[in-house]
Amino acid sequence: QHKRKAPTYPLYYLTLDGWTAELAFNEQGELGRMVVVVVLDPCVKYPIGFAIGDRENTALITEALRNAMQHIKELFGGYYQPHQIQSDRYGIKTLTPLYQAMAHLVTPAAVGNAKAKVIEPYFKHINNTYCQLLPNWTGHNIDAVKDNQPNREFMDLIKHSYPNKAGVVKQIEYIMNKERADKLSDYMALWQECPRKVVLEEADLLMLFGTMRPHTARVEGHGLRLKIDGARYTFDTFDANFRKHMHLDWQVINIPGNTEKILALSTDGKQRFVLERKHEEAMAIIEQTPEDRLHHQRIEQFNKERHSEVIETYAQDNKLVDQVMAQIPFT
Repeated sequence: QHKRKAPTYPLYYLTLDGWTAELAFNEQGELGRMVVVVVLDPCVKYPIGFAIGDRENTALITEALRNAMQHIKELFGGYYQPHQIQSDRYGIKTLTPLYQAMAHLVTPAAVGNAKAKVIEPYFKHINNTYCQLLPNWTGHNIDAVKDNQPNREFMDLIKHSYPNKAGVVKQIEYIMNKERADKLSDYMALWQECPRKVVLEEADLLMLFGTMRPHTARVEGHGLRLKIDGARYTFDTFDANFRKHMHLDWQVINIPGNTEKILALSTDGKQRFVLERKHEEAMAIIEQTPEDRLHHQRIEQFNKERHSEVIETYAQDNKLVDQVMAQIPFT
């Protein structure tokens, strides 16, 4: 058998898989377990992404990958490309385009080669370190050694006190966040030394993980106004080219649950702009923050530059009109 060592630096190699967490819930008398898809960086066994759901499917895997990219930005200040992603072959036809867009290399595990997935021992670590300590632990898989299984009679007595689904989700979130916190300092130190850092375009990520809204939108004076999850937001950009296409209808793509940025895509697909949610400045000077003042200065500088561009455009147009008029015979 091949013996392998862990990658030296973060994002050199990511692996992902789904696991039925060994924690039972009681939802109105119905007992069950949740599935968690984990995106693991074996560098220090850091769970860079995860998602929790009722069952493993392509949507849950996509959510875990989305969480991984968002966490990468939270940690490193930008969206960086993993060099390699390895997965099993679940939904491989559907998910391969997503894997390929995210990573430089995509290497699915061969059929029946469970040893290739280093994430399996990680799930055992989670089970032994955290789940066994909780009263709603259900034991190892049915194929596992039975020496360390919970007392079934006692479990039947206490099952009425099991948490509901939301409670189990909180248990899993606590476990994954605890894993991140314990390994964060080592992970960040290695990232500082990492020689390979490839930035991914934010527009590409919005295209990959976002959802297109059913209706197009038009730009107004303040920007592009949208209603998301019952709240109204205004989005705009400091890219001056966006204002050159005021006449267009825009398809809007946003990542569910994220109202910080959206992608505005022209209906013919030729123009696309990443728009950020507009900052709201305090009216009262006494309430203004340094962020308010910085944003105000950005807008003033942007408008000043646009004013100069307009004057230059008028001058060029005037020269063109003079040339045309000079060539027209007035007889």
